[in-house]
Amino acid sequence: EQAAARLGQLLVYRTGDIEAALKAVRAGRGANVDMQVVLLTFQKKYDEALSVIEQAKADGRLREEAPEMQAGVLWRAGRIDEARAVLQPRIAAMREEVAALPVNSGQGQGARYRLATAEQILGNEAAALSQVEQALEQLPIAKDPANGAINLGRAAGAYASLGRLDLALPLLARVRALDGTDLYTSAATLRIDPDYDKFRADPRFQAEVAAFAARDAKR
Repeated sequence: EQAAARLGQLLVYRTGDIEAALKAVRAGRGANVDMQVVLLTFQKKYDEALSVIEQAKADGRLREEAPEMQAGVLWRAGRIDEARAVLQPRIAAMREEVAALPVNSGQGQGARYRLATAEQILGNEAAALSQVEQALEQLPIAKDPANGAINLGRAAGAYASLGRLDLALPLLARVRALDGTDLYTSAATLRIDPDYDKFRADPRFQAEVAAFAARDAKR
């Protein structure tokens, strides 16, 4: 299952071909639910993504984070009240989980970004920004070159989703300077990642995508 998910992620990173990535993920044992939902959300196939979640729930294949996943799809679909209703019973536990993470540790970044998204959905943008800032502090490249690079890309997307392209662009420039060692942020992913949807026509974002494309063409 994890191998199929990684193959799907690699296909998106290199080509942006979501259909090929979905085919690879669905061919894997267990058909990774998380990755399917991400890819379907990229395509704005929200109802299909919700169906995947419901089917996995019925099959007993969903983790504790399932409500956050469902809320994220609902939020992307513009169903804000429904998304908030799904999150409300979970938000206290999510905050406790992140509060219990070791200090100065890169562990648990997934939980931190899930909480950042949840806070954003609930309208707590200052809290969401704080979580992204803490993620950057806890997992710098100097501590973990591979995961630290991925963390920069995740943080950039989170900032963009919060409407802060001014904070996202410097992080993207840092990722680009790493010459693709993160396998997370590329010209292909930037073109389809919904975190950047509100900035598609922004010349600053277009210039950054072009710079990534030039870098990727040399590899």
